[in-house]
Amino acid sequence: MFTPHVDRLTQSILAKAFSGELVPQDENDEPASVLLERIRAQRNGPAQAKRTVVPMRPKKQKYAVELEPLLLAAEPSVIYAATIPQRILTVMKQGKEYTRAEIITEAGISDAEWIWAIRQLKEEGHVRQTGEKRGARYCRY
Repeated sequence: MFTPHVDRLTQSILAKAFSGELVPQDENDEPASVLLERIRAQRNGPAQAKRTVVPMRPKKQKYAVELEPLLLAAEPSVIYAATIPQRILTVMKQGKEYTRAEIITEAGISDAEWIWAIRQLKEEGHVRQTGEKRGARYCRY
């Protein structure tokens, strides 16, 4: 009973939609014919898409092992040529207190070398330790 009215209503809504009467139109919009023409031109144009170039990663550089620097005339040769305990004693001045980090840096020794060398120096009576662990200070007799 309502079928003919519904069919006519649907067709009239579609007709208004295609003619642009359903919503307000922007005057700055391009006509549909121009848009369709542009789409056709793109389809008929070159089918190849542009490729983006991805830059290559720089290769990792390999560095040579650093050698000990040559001695300068002003540097005492004892620091590099002596045994580790002697290097420690050369760095330390009598009566001045030093931290472990200060001595290791100045003598150019590792932590492992420090451990046995300072024990030996304390046993021989060359170095006195005050304080414990991180607060320890070392003084040469």
